[in-house]
Amino acid sequence: MAEESFGDKTEAPTPRRLEEARERGQVARSTDLTAALGLLAATTALYLAGGQLSGSLTEMTRQMLRIGDVSPASSETMMADFVTVIKHFALILAPVLGGIMAVGIAANVAQGGFVFSTQPLVPSLDKINPVTGFGRIFSKRALARLVGNLIKLAAIVWISYAVITSDYAKIVALPQMSLGRIVTGGVEIVLSLCFKLAAVLVVIAMLDYLYQRWQHLEDLKMTKQELREEMKRMEGDPLIKEHRRHIARQMAMRRMSAEVPKADAVITNPTHFAVAIRYDVKKMAAPQVVAKGQDLMAKRIREIALEHGVTIVEKPVLARALYKTVDVGREVPTELYKAVAEVLAFVYRLKNRTFNPAA
Repeated sequence: MAEESFGDKTEAPTPRRLEEARERGQVARSTDLTAALGLLAATTALYLAGGQLSGSLTEMTRQMLRIGDVSPASSETMMADFVTVIKHFALILAPVLGGIMAVGIAANVAQGGFVFSTQPLVPSLDKINPVTGFGRIFSKRALARLVGNLIKLAAIVWISYAVITSDYAKIVALPQMSLGRIVTGGVEIVLSLCFKLAAVLVVIAMLDYLYQRWQHLEDLKMTKQELREEMKRMEGDPLIKEHRRHIARQMAMRRMSAEVPKADAVITNPTHFAVAIRYDVKKMAAPQVVAKGQDLMAKRIREIALEHGVTIVEKPVLARALYKTVDVGREVPTELYKAVAEVLAFVYRLKNRTFNPAA
């Protein structure tokens, strides 16, 4: 079997790589989703403020028709009327536009959070390189964008045709209605069309957003070599890591050298594990493990115990249990009380000390 190529980007991006892309302004976003939600917000706002907007449009139309009135009117009067209507209409439209803007900002933040980066503004030769440009035009991404646009166009044409067909009688009858009814009826038809378009476009845009997220992760995938280099940067230089481990071993050895001489007994496997325990009936609720080690560390614990006259007791099962279940500085669990008490009672008898196992 041939060795896997280190040049193939098969590894998922690390959190650090995602963060670096974010710092460059590269996040998964769908402009279609923002536009679709904006359309839905605009339609909803127009529906909620439809009465006021309809009245404003009617009033504006009436004011504009005064221009052709037979009664004389100065240009200043006509301009004043026009400005009054525009201001009134703008005051009603301002909350609608504000709501649309708020929805657009919220949609962008929800997709990628707040991202501020000046890197996309930095000039790059790749942006004007014709070879790179042709590569973008005839890429899979461009094909996917084309397919998405065709789907949106088909949805818009189909929904528009369906709405116009269903409301054809109303549309034909509008010219015979009063001015107010024309505005109201036209707004109803337009809002119906916009609601249906927005609903379908939001669904299509959600699919586009999922595609953009997938494409974003695909673009940031790493080769095995890049992943290894990333791990090295995240974890640090191997020499530094080894130096830290060495310091940690030295500190552990110093703690062990200080605690083992104070122990009441060292329980061994006899060669693979060694656990030093200590019990002070006045200060401790139960015996504590003050040091433990395996193999070379266990050997060193036995050596220190022999140097300071600490009794060594061979209890293989108990030694393994204490080593695996009790951390240094922790008390012995209740299920091991009896076995540890037997060891302490044995050690105390050797040293002519009294020990009450019931304690």
